[in-house]
Amino acid sequence: MSRRIVCIQCPMGCVMNVGFAENGEVTSVEGNSCGRGKKYAQAEANNPVRTVCGTVCAAGCLEPVSYRTSAPVPKALVCDVAREAAGLSLRAPIAMGDVICENVCGTGISLVATKTVG
Repeated sequence: MSRRIVCIQCPMGCVMNVGFAENGEVTSVEGNSCGRGKKYAQAEANNPVRTVCGTVCAAGCLEPVSYRTSAPVPKALVCDVAREAAGLSLRAPIAMGDVICENVCGTGISLVATKTVG
């Protein structure tokens, strides 16, 4: 069994073929031009994660607050994280770096403001 993965670690965008054993263990990675690609392919095959970014409204400010997760979250939770962020009740002023939500979706990861508003 194998799977194709496009590397996002650099602009090269290597298309890699990842081979799997019957138990799901990665047995081979081919097509990468560097070690970062191999490491990415192994992680993506076993436990895909994503950094989530977005915007939410804050009372007292016409400008939305942009945020990102403090660490990547499991790919399966990306939509849940965005939904939880959309339901936040924020109030300006908010400074860049402020934690606007702790332990989003029970992950232990925070949502952090990426700009100052209000």
